[in-house]
Amino acid sequence: MTGRPVVSIITPTRNRLNLLCETMDSVAAQNYDAWEHLIVDDGSDDGTAAEVARRATTDLRIRYIRRVGGKCGANVCRNLGISQSRSDLIIFLDSDDLLTPDSLARRVAVMGRNEDLTS
Repeated sequence: MTGRPVVSIITPTRNRLNLLCETMDSVAAQNYDAWEHLIVDDGSDDGTAAEVARRATTDLRIRYIRRVGGKCGANVCRNLGISQSRSDLIIFLDSDDLLTPDSLARRVAVMGRNEDLTS
């Protein structure tokens, strides 16, 4: 993909590296490639940062964001991901969820047909 992503996938996580790897694999397997995947880490100490960094070196659509500050939790991380997003369309994907290979293509198509979903 070149240019601005069409859809941002925001994944909050904390100490779920094994599950997160499966989630990231399901995003990487999409048949739609105009995405960015923002992994928002809520203070992991299980190797999450190193694994996401390793993957990001070979796929620039992956970005690691570490939450800092007082408030924590998945919703704080989702909001942080939204603030760092480069696209108009947002999909939340928890670190224990998987996407089918055509999931992004179908979701983007639905959102494109329904302008009220993107405003």
